[in-house]
Amino acid sequence: MGKKIRVPLSAEGMSILAQKILDYQHQAEMAAQRAIQRLMDEGGYIIGLVTNGSYHSELSGHVVIVTEVSGEDGNAKGVLKAISDEVPITWKATENGQVVDKTVMVDPLLMYEFGSGSAALDSAILKGLVGRGTFPGQTHAFQSSWWYATEEVDGHLAGWVETSGISPMRPMYRASEKMIMDYERFFREEFARISV
Repeated sequence: MGKKIRVPLSAEGMSILAQKILDYQHQAEMAAQRAIQRLMDEGGYIIGLVTNGSYHSELSGHVVIVTEVSGEDGNAKGVLKAISDEVPITWKATENGQVVDKTVMVDPLLMYEFGSGSAALDSAILKGLVGRGTFPGQTHAFQSSWWYATEEVDGHLAGWVETSGISPMRPMYRASEKMIMDYERFFREEFARISV
């Protein structure tokens, strides 16, 4: 929808028109930045729901969400980043009749996005780095399920739990899908607030 600007057809009117156009340009830049900020906030919220929830306690809270919105030379842009450091995942196993702790370093964001074990999604882009069979030290990736011990009693493993790995929760994919779905509405709403 276009904006109409009415001014007298005179030198003074042209000066008023030039000022109104500059005002509109500034307001349009601000509207674009507000719309982009709303998109970044929405995407960050969705990622945070998954990565900071209690879905996988050993992975929870290890993802930092950063949003950056800027506008230079009339071009508004936004960047949404989800950053995670590798964290240790430890489980108990038996080796030579002894209970031992096994530990590997994993990237929580990749685990949330692609999963692990038989539930994992394979990525065409990150082939061999994420997905089924790529968990460090894995031995069960191509089995439908396996068991692990949750506790040790008198030197023996006890409290067995069946698992098929971590199901992919897709926080980055879900955030991008929601942002794509809402960007037009956000821009329409923010540009409707412009007054000239």
